[in-house]
Amino acid sequence: MKELISPASYCPLRLDQIMQPIQKEVDEEWKKTAEERISEIKTGNVKVIPGNEVFNEIKDKYGR
Repeated sequence: MKELISPASYCPLRLDQIMQPIQKEVDEEWKKTAEERISEIKTGNVKVIPGNEVFNEIKDKYGR
C-alpha cells in the first residue's frame, strides 16, 4: 500500500509564517529587550514579583 502524503507537506511556508508576517526588525527589538531584562534580573537591578501576586494585587485594587 502506498503512503499517503498530506497536502500540507507541499506548502513551502510554515503556518506561523502565514498567520503573522515576518517582522525581523520587530523580532530583533524584542530579543534585545528580553536580553536586557534577563540581565537586570541577574544583576539584581529589578525586583521579580511572582505573577500570582501581581494578579491578586490587581484584583484587590480593581475588584475583578
